[in-house]
Amino acid sequence: ADYISVASSHVVRSFVLNGYDTKKIFKNPYGVDLSMFNYRPHVTKEYDVISVGAWSYQKGCDLIIEAIKKTNLKFLHVGGINDLSFPEDDDRFTHVNKVDQSVLIDYYNKAKVFLLPSRQEGLAMVQAQAIACNLPVVGSPDSGIEDLKEMVARPDMITIIKDYTPDSVLDAIKEALSKYEHLNGEVYAGEAIKDLTWEAYGKRYDRFLQTII
Repeated sequence: ADYISVASSHVVRSFVLNGYDTKKIFKNPYGVDLSMFNYRPHVTKEYDVISVGAWSYQKGCDLIIEAIKKTNLKFLHVGGINDLSFPEDDDRFTHVNKVDQSVLIDYYNKAKVFLLPSRQEGLAMVQAQAIACNLPVVGSPDSGIEDLKEMVARPDMITIIKDYTPDSVLDAIKEALSKYEHLNGEVYAGEAIKDLTWEAYGKRYDRFLQTII
């Protein structure tokens, strides 16, 4: 290939480690539909932590289970169940089967922070959705969150786990909850939220295509 389009910095690094020329690689983080995902300040927070997507080892859900079990926090998962069992017999855990994207906003706005300790991703778009809904985000070094962190006005509202252990996930959750308490309704993405849209994604792609034609 003459050029390779990727969505995040850690994917760029994976190509570099395998000997690819960085001049071939175009990084363009995915966007989010702001008409479908936005902050609703008057919605009651029923959950401390939410995670959206497949319930699987890849998504670090085994770490989520162990971390939440060390607390009295209320956790909500929305999505399909893949290769891990969900702890349905534990009152701290609530599961909702996969829903249409148009109603995901209702679930995001019921939680205080978003969690995705993925072991591998290109860039998990649910993180951008959570940011659009003004949830402090806990991501991983391999979730693509470092790129989204660079794009928001308040990067301190995004926490990256230090390693793939329950204690590291729990420390990051506690940090994110503390940040939520001090957010006081401020929309932390600021004007930079426009850079997280699909329109912005398309414009970045267009500018890149113009440079290589």
